[in-house]
Amino acid sequence: MATNINYRPEIDGLRALAVLGVLIYHLNPSWLPGGYLGVDIFFVISGFLITSILLKGWEKGDFSYKEFYLRRARRILPAMLAVTALTCFASYFILFPDEMKSAARACRQALLCCSNYFFAKGDGYFDPGAESNPFLHTWSLGVEEQFYFIFPILGLLAFRRGWLKARWVGVFVLLGLIGASLLTHFKPSYAFFSLESRAWELAVGSWLAVASHRSSTLPWLQGRFAAQLGVVMILGSLIFLGRNAATPAPAAILPVLGAALFIAGRAGTEGLLFQIFTSAPILYVGRISYVLYLVHWPMIVLCKARFGELSHFALLGVVLAAVVLSSLIHHFLEEPLRRGRCLPGAGKFLICSAVLVIVLFSLSQITVAKKGLVNPEIRQFYRDALPEVFMKPYWHQDNSRVTSSPP
Repeated sequence: MATNINYRPEIDGLRALAVLGVLIYHLNPSWLPGGYLGVDIFFVISGFLITSILLKGWEKGDFSYKEFYLRRARRILPAMLAVTALTCFASYFILFPDEMKSAARACRQALLCCSNYFFAKGDGYFDPGAESNPFLHTWSLGVEEQFYFIFPILGLLAFRRGWLKARWVGVFVLLGLIGASLLTHFKPSYAFFSLESRAWELAVGSWLAVASHRSSTLPWLQGRFAAQLGVVMILGSLIFLGRNAATPAPAAILPVLGAALFIAGRAGTEGLLFQIFTSAPILYVGRISYVLYLVHWPMIVLCKARFGELSHFALLGVVLAAVVLSSLIHHFLEEPLRRGRCLPGAGKFLICSAVLVIVLFSLSQITVAKKGLVNPEIRQFYRDALPEVFMKPYWHQDNSRVTSSPP
């Protein structure tokens, strides 16, 4: 199946910028107030790349749903399951029962590819309760996984009927933006996490892919100025748009359009901007960006849960540890299982993945059923420190974290 498109190194550079924005924001929001908007850039990239791959397969007539979803599974599952298992293991020794129960519930939903709707029921992305959950970052994976499930089916129907054209995708972007703006106004928490309010961002990438494929992009979008303007828009949004911005709409228009201009302009086509975004360090961060995104948030949350607020030096240590762990997972697990010598057959890969999902889901289910009281040492700590609470028939989720550390 013709699923590969010509490699665009500058897109890996754009991934690096997006993940670094998210990472810096999660370390300290005051350092980069709009860093969380890096996720919006990822959505544009995904919409562009996935639509480009699908269009190529549809036009050649050799598209296979089986191959497409297998490739997506090989891309997503190895690192996700590995990081999920490591997070569960570390959480067992660090988190207190109420936190453990909340994390297990989120883990369970992440394994079902719908943690975004789980978090949408809470107070919001910036709520302190959500920010202490080591699986909060999986909401964006949920959005992308739902996109992978839905778009190939609807897109093929539209392609066969001749509807998959730039002007119609543009109309969808406009309607999606209006709908997302209304949702952001009336239901901000739901809007932040839901696929419905993020669809227009993915559709911007799809529009760019369709327009490029049909050679119908405007000439000015393909010049150096477009790429430079795109970078200015992205950096401006990361620096100046804080958590009070109306996200995902209309505030995310700035980074989303910036990402589209950058991709359309091919980072300036061999100019200085292109050289920066395709330099070796930037490209490497871009290649490990998926794993780094998975790893960094649980490490920050669990380190803060164990040691309290971290100094700048400690935060630097967390970053270095996250980069090292991400590199190890990328080189020794992710890449070998995608295209290395130890590439397993489809059946073996899917069976092993299914077994891991079932095991992790079952452990999460047990943790929720036990109200988070799964670690014997922490269980004994609560028995000694809070006997009146421990003896209650149910552990209430709204209990605050005990300030003393367990032995």
